[in-house]
Amino acid sequence: MRSIACVCLIIVISGQLVYVSSKACVMQQAKVLFAFDGTTNINDVQRNLMLRFVEAVVTSLPDGSEGGCVYINQESKEITRFTVSGSRPNLTEEAERIHWKPTRQTITARALAKEVNMSFPVAFLQRKAEIFYLLVSDTTIIESFPEVLLKKKMFIVVFGSAIPNKLKSLASSAEYINLIRNFNDLKSVVVTVTQLTRRDSFLKCDVDEYMGKRASKCTSCMNVCSQTTSKQPRACNLHCPYILLPPRE
Repeated sequence: MRSIACVCLIIVISGQLVYVSSKACVMQQAKVLFAFDGTTNINDVQRNLMLRFVEAVVTSLPDGSEGGCVYINQESKEITRFTVSGSRPNLTEEAERIHWKPTRQTITARALAKEVNMSFPVAFLQRKAEIFYLLVSDTTIIESFPEVLLKKKMFIVVFGSAIPNKLKSLASSAEYINLIRNFNDLKSVVVTVTQLTRRDSFLKCDVDEYMGKRASKCTSCMNVCSQTTSKQPRACNLHCPYILLPPRE
């Protein structure tokens, strides 16, 4: 029997990315990186919440997905690298094996860029969506975000009492930044992030690129989007939804 491929579109309506499909579409394989706040601002309760959050998101990834977890401040330290196949990694056990002493109160652009470049090396053929998750305290100072990271689909999960204004301008869009104050917030944030990850898994390229229907190579969105008019061509609306989002405030 001939299988019918589901048609999944991601468009922008009223400043929000909207996922449209002809039928239920399963999440695609992805390459993911979870960066844990490695500063002294994170307490044991927040660290445990971070691990639970990541384990829940990883559980939703299909077999064949690839991932990594790192501690990050002014330097970085690998916790684990994994390929999803059957059973999921026990990140709590992996983290306990790593000798890591939290230091300082700042995460640097250099440390972020290093991990992005290591986890998402430039590839001629792009076969999996690349997604970055920053798990950070609301009191940690983010020096700046390197350009290479701003090109990625990026989630920010803040642990504490409020989302700092500076961080609001750095996530891929407003719905890509979430707050976990305590255990009661964990489930709803996991559901939100998992749903958005599923949607993003269909976009193999960086946010300023797209892949044609029969192509396997990413192409600049400037080939189909206009820099001079507010009304974009149909091809831009279809292929480059992130380009059409309102400017980050």
